[in-house]
Amino acid sequence: KEQQTLLLKTNEALRAEQNAHKVLLADLEAQKTAHEKIQREMLPFLKEVQVSLNKMVTTDPPFLSEERKNRLQKLSTIMDDIEISIAEKYRKVMETLFVEAEYGNTIEVTQDKITLSGNEVLADVFRLGRISLFALTLDHKTAAVFNVAENRWTPLAAKQLSPVIAAVEMGSKRRTVEIISLPIGQLAR
Repeated sequence: KEQQTLLLKTNEALRAEQNAHKVLLADLEAQKTAHEKIQREMLPFLKEVQVSLNKMVTTDPPFLSEERKNRLQKLSTIMDDIEISIAEKYRKVMETLFVEAEYGNTIEVTQDKITLSGNEVLADVFRLGRISLFALTLDHKTAAVFNVAENRWTPLAAKQLSPVIAAVEMGSKRRTVEIISLPIGQLAR
């Protein structure tokens, strides 16, 4: 009789454990289904974001062109690799978006060759966020602004030379920051 009672209690405990395992299995199946749904929906979304990033970089003013194109090429390689998880692809897309968004909050001065009035010249290029690019020739005699609508550098009037020099000096940290008036003009549509 004692043995039968012990076996009944063991049987009850095993049934309870079996039911707990069934509930756990059902939860895991639901999580798996949700995970598969997210994967099916996430990849097309990430591809759309990638296309938008490519379009944005090609239509933006030409700053850090090689660096930005290389970053997008690496992202494309990751997105096309079936061995890389959706989580890693998501992380890389978000990382690229973050870097591109940061360009909108920063200024920078780089030296680059630009085409100005048909001549290629070396200039200090001042980037004002994502809004505008200004160039100042190394002799400080000519300034230009990048015209997004026409996709070319446009010389500025002599009266605009002083604010561009000031912007380049501030961007190079050779001058304290102050408010200046730059000819930003209209944004392209």
